[in-house]
Amino acid sequence: MNTGASSYDLGIIYSQGFGVKQDLSKAMQCYRKAAQLGDKLAMVNVGVHYYYGSGVKQNYQQALYWFNRAANVAHDHHAQYMLALMYAKGRGVHKDVTHAKKLLTAVGEYYYRSQILDEAAKRKAYVDMFVTYQIAQFLGKTLDESQFDLSMIENAKRLSEDMAKDCSANDFTPVA
Repeated sequence: MNTGASSYDLGIIYSQGFGVKQDLSKAMQCYRKAAQLGDKLAMVNVGVHYYYGSGVKQNYQQALYWFNRAANVAHDHHAQYMLALMYAKGRGVHKDVTHAKKLLTAVGEYYYRSQILDEAAKRKAYVDMFVTYQIAQFLGKTLDESQFDLSMIENAKRLSEDMAKDCSANDFTPVA
């Protein structure tokens, strides 16, 4: 086992208990090895496990390191999402909602670029709605939905739920 992908796959096996006894500590060893070999999914996964304290002691500094590495080196939108969460809540970093919005904008642009939203103005409106909705969620605030187009809010909620599910510590197996 000398590739990042094979180490990552072995980490998934240990994390989920596929054919072996579930062992989050062994899973993290595999993820770290894969991350050190440059596997972007492993980088994000290591960050997620440090962020939530799953299989390792919770460590926001380590989470920040791995999310930054995945976001800056591999341009991973899951890492950008988790960094936005950290900045919005001030976990392991100084609280910076403006920077969180910038990161969420990149996530929204990535997502909506793959949708049928060919019209630039419409795509920007959806990205802006996602950022507004997600910041409200991160900060525990209620969004006055009467001020926005209902279909845009529903779309933002779906993306928010998908990203949160993808970035959970229990089952980080993102769809690329």
